[in-house]
Amino acid sequence: MPISRRSRLAAVAVMTAAALSLVACGSGQPAATGDASLLKIRLQSDPATLDVTQTTANIVSHVFTYNVMEGLVELDKSGKPQPLLATKWQMSTDGLTYTFTLREGVKFHDGTPFNADAVAFNLNRDKGIAGFGYRNIGNVQSVTAVDPKTVEIKLGRPSSEFMTFLGLRQGVMVSPAAAAKQAESPVGTGPYKFVKWTKGEVIALDRNEEYWGEKPAYKKVEFKEITDENAALSAVQAGDVDGIIVQNGALDRTKQLSKDPNLKVVPVPSQLIWRLSMNTRQGPLANPKVRQAISMALDRKAFVDATFSGYAVPTCNFFSSVSPLQDNYCPYEYNPAKAKQLLAEAGYPNGFEMEMIGGIVVQPVSELVIAQLAEVGITVKNSVSDDAQVIARVFGSQTPDYQTTVVGRREMKPSDALSVCPPPNAEGYCDPQVKAHLLAADATTDPNVASSEMVKAVHLMTDAAFNVPLFTSAAPSIFSSKVTGFKGFTADFEFDLRSLKPAN
Repeated sequence: MPISRRSRLAAVAVMTAAALSLVACGSGQPAATGDASLLKIRLQSDPATLDVTQTTANIVSHVFTYNVMEGLVELDKSGKPQPLLATKWQMSTDGLTYTFTLREGVKFHDGTPFNADAVAFNLNRDKGIAGFGYRNIGNVQSVTAVDPKTVEIKLGRPSSEFMTFLGLRQGVMVSPAAAAKQAESPVGTGPYKFVKWTKGEVIALDRNEEYWGEKPAYKKVEFKEITDENAALSAVQAGDVDGIIVQNGALDRTKQLSKDPNLKVVPVPSQLIWRLSMNTRQGPLANPKVRQAISMALDRKAFVDATFSGYAVPTCNFFSSVSPLQDNYCPYEYNPAKAKQLLAEAGYPNGFEMEMIGGIVVQPVSELVIAQLAEVGITVKNSVSDDAQVIARVFGSQTPDYQTTVVGRREMKPSDALSVCPPPNAEGYCDPQVKAHLLAADATTDPNVASSEMVKAVHLMTDAAFNVPLFTSAAPSIFSSKVTGFKGFTADFEFDLRSLKPAN
């Protein structure tokens, strides 16, 4: 998908976010089997805020969504909404009105009742939040508390993504009495309560003993900031750590640890697509034949083993490998000879030079892109920068200062229509037909029509080659026998603590 300025933080968050590891209970010593007192979870970086409704950083959602904060619904592994704070709902025949029946007897951690008034407060609060993830909220015309356990939501137009929106981090319910303090002291309805945040060190949670649902096994959870990925992996192997979730680092060692009989490595599929983003506004990259040549010069299968140690699946379009819509559409298969021919036709028989910018995390992918492009005569100067510089140059203005960069983004959704002309996106890509198909996919309540429109949009975007999709990555988890029940990330990359428990 094109990278909008609204989603710039999300793009970088995905590149850098959320390697989480489960650290053993008690002063660096291995947890005793069956000990349910304390679970320590490694946090790769310190968040700027704890309010999941005010940040696109995945690391915050990992800690709080579903664990401390809950929404009306939650999404299952297929992305289908399931009851959470709402027990049931009904959509009108025109797709414009949703009526929710709320779970009774639920209280926020500060004692404030959860009811229809609280839902109305939250959705109206969300309407004041601009930025990535809140595109759908503008479609909400009114929220009415019919009675304490019934809320009616009216939309301006039908939206196939509305229920999905309610199941993501943007749909969580915060206590109306504590909303002003969410950035440093989040208050939700979830199975864990926020206790403290020592910046740069730890975020502590306690089990909510008054939780409306099944209580989690662990009484206390600490998210401890530990920045070194290899040190965490060493701790897993030594038995000082119960487990680790790895997204972007140390995958070679992860593969080695899969051979350890005392550990279990579980590859968790994701919707995260790594791709080469290109600024199409000027220079050689403004020529479609050049972009097509670049796509044909890249061997996607090589990236899977060379950069992700096999924890990935090649993809050629904007659907992830786990998407039911993935049809393997690939107009530009790997063909270096054809790539050279296209470059010649575009006026670059001897290739050309260009610049690539990227953070440290993406460098293994960037380096292989550079090597493969060199084979067809394209010389790439690599500029390694910190995330702040990448944001400023690629996403920081309406005239981005970059030519190419490697990013990881989720697969296409209908709401991405709002980042396809206008507003401007990093690549300068604009196709009114694509936008029309995405809007049609969102406006229908017929899933077959939505799927058909999405496929049409993705095929057109793939043809344009303004991005070169490379592969869908996995998030391998490593656990010892002391912790069981990990079910993987949710549809929005949340780390769900509810199912974790000590073995035996």
